[in-house]
Amino acid sequence: MGPCQPDQLQSYYQLQQPNGVTHERRWLCYSPRASTAYCETCWLFGNPKSTWAIGCSTTKREGWARKIKEHETSDSHKKAHKLRVIFKAQPIEEALAKTLSNEEKKWADLISRLVDVILAVASMNIGLRGHREAVGDGECCGGNFLTILNLVAKRDSFLQDIIAMPKGSQKYLSPTVQNELVSILADETRSALVSQILSTPFFSLVLDSTQDMSKIDQLSIVIRSVATNGGTVKIEESFLGFIPMKSGKAQNIAETALKFLKINGLPIEKLRGQGYDGASVMSGLYNGVQALLKQDLSNPVPFVHCATHNLCLVTADAAKTNVHMVDFFNILAQIYAFVGGSYLRWEDLKVEQPDGLTIKALSVTRWSSRHASVRAVKTRHRDLIRVLTRIDLSGKKEEAATARGLLNRLRSFEFTLTLLLWEKILLKVQKISNLLQTKDIDLTAVTKALESLVNHLDRMEIEWDGLVEEARCQAKFSGGDENFTLTVQNSLYRYTGRARGADVDELTKEERFKLNIFLPTLHNCKQQVLL
Repeated sequence: MGPCQPDQLQSYYQLQQPNGVTHERRWLCYSPRASTAYCETCWLFGNPKSTWAIGCSTTKREGWARKIKEHETSDSHKKAHKLRVIFKAQPIEEALAKTLSNEEKKWADLISRLVDVILAVASMNIGLRGHREAVGDGECCGGNFLTILNLVAKRDSFLQDIIAMPKGSQKYLSPTVQNELVSILADETRSALVSQILSTPFFSLVLDSTQDMSKIDQLSIVIRSVATNGGTVKIEESFLGFIPMKSGKAQNIAETALKFLKINGLPIEKLRGQGYDGASVMSGLYNGVQALLKQDLSNPVPFVHCATHNLCLVTADAAKTNVHMVDFFNILAQIYAFVGGSYLRWEDLKVEQPDGLTIKALSVTRWSSRHASVRAVKTRHRDLIRVLTRIDLSGKKEEAATARGLLNRLRSFEFTLTLLLWEKILLKVQKISNLLQTKDIDLTAVTKALESLVNHLDRMEIEWDGLVEEARCQAKFSGGDENFTLTVQNSLYRYTGRARGADVDELTKEERFKLNIFLPTLHNCKQQVLL
């Protein structure tokens, strides 16, 4: 099938060259219905609104030879003819496939760069997005993801072209695409971890719940397994994700955990252990999560109380042994609130020792981290006393009254002694807590670590005189009292060796502090560890 060339324009379908060579004008066509001549090449590959694409009227034949010659030598016709030649040389299917391949490679290169940026942001444990974001027309700002992407684009012309695209065009930089990429990466990571877990004969389940910023209660799921390779044994801990929960009841938590294992292809027949905190909903003997899982499984699945969490509970319980210990930690919190609540007071403390430790707030849940707070107050004891003394003498009435109250407590020998006592206890607790959180720890090492804590407390009990002497040196250096000043009520008799009702008035203030505060704190801590 060729061009439509009826007899009406028969004399124009061929071009006679001066050298006698004849060329066929296959581009020239005639429509008998419309009585118009048109250029098939321009109609297919040129501007569809041009005169020769729409059609030229043939009612008047004057000047047709000139019109035809002008058109076939025009730039628009030559350009359309060139496109037609290229089209004939490469079928449309191949051209389309090549175009699609180039587009696919273009967006694949972009996705690869976006994934690298997301992984970099995730490795720093910072958020992707910011409060206000703008992308397009050369602008890329708002949030960590777009900021890092803009930084990379300064050395990447490909990203520069993407960012330069007009706003509203597809750039794959929207929050929706970011979330989708994060979800895909999480699924791929989880799939790889599950494959690794399935290669082991058994695994244990570690659960805990926490709230996110939107107050949604989420269940964190960790699988602990033992991998063997060439005779070597390695303990692996794999975090598989957070699961939103509608209820914090034991039944719902157990069902959520079992459903998660099933969805991810982890056979519960391989489950050989459970590890949670000591909350009753998790560790309850009859209705806790650990009891409900045991009921659903035929194989034995023993429950192990999280040793690190248990150690925090031990320390917290020891801090509540008596009013003096509770008051001691309240004073530490008040010191941080008072000094840290004013820029001038904070700078005043820095002047005393510019490179010294900064005082730190007390952690509500992580008792092992309280060592940093106690250590900072011990190290800056003298500086704190000096700063509070200046505020007491020159500050406003309300500010001076607060400083005076804190100053009296910091100067007391009982505070100094308690400060040293807890610094020694928490230092050991912190070391053991860090050890217990290593992923290759086993029950034997846990037992030895807790035994070392008990031995440490035993040594502290018999080293009372040394602790008192060290406290006197600290008090002398800091400008505090070097002798016991507070009167401790005789409320505990079991450490005195006397029967209840016996006369204990002859006890000195030092003996009363030892028998009613020091020894009960150590004994309570040891008893809780040994439970």
